[in-house]
Amino acid sequence: MERYCKVCFEKIKFSFLRNMIESKYSICSSCQEKIKVDFSSIKVDGVKIKFLSLYDGLLKNMLLSYKESNDFELRDSILYFFLPYIKLYSLNCIFVPIPSSKESNSKRGFNHLVEILKVHKLKYIDALENVSTKNQKELAANKRMNNKNIVINKNAYQLQDKKIILFDDVYTTGSTFISSVNAIKKISPKKIKGLIIMKNQFQIN
Repeated sequence: MERYCKVCFEKIKFSFLRNMIESKYSICSSCQEKIKVDFSSIKVDGVKIKFLSLYDGLLKNMLLSYKESNDFELRDSILYFFLPYIKLYSLNCIFVPIPSSKESNSKRGFNHLVEILKVHKLKYIDALENVSTKNQKELAANKRMNNKNIVINKNAYQLQDKKIILFDDVYTTGSTFISSVNAIKKISPKKIKGLIIMKNQFQIN
């Protein structure tokens, strides 16, 4: 069966090695090579965050097309390159997506992080809500740092004494991540760590 890259739309050339490892692939090898991998980590409020890539280049463009232009077909391509690593990192853990504002979800028509987790069959519980009416990008820097708009919902109590991974797409100031940590700590999970797809290197010292 012929396959076409969901990024450049070129026909994907057959690779015996990829065919052995991957059941199906949606990105060609040429596009894969353009992804700027960065497996760095930082600690925020005692929680280790692992990054996958820099907020730059091809992956950034893919994410923006998916989130801002509603290119829903890209949902299985954002994490695709990193899946083997993610499955090891998330062993015995439950993902908790960090929520967007209700305005963003309504405008988009879907929860972009939940859809990414669902398409890859990664175990998750949608346990947090963002009660802000404004998109994070619209807030001034000082208001971002005082972000207290993330709250737990009734699903959160399933996470008591469980190992969880707070999952987000881009780390900029860290305010939303910190707010999410503070909210999820209220139900006493066994362990909290973070996985964020892209790091905005110009915002992290």
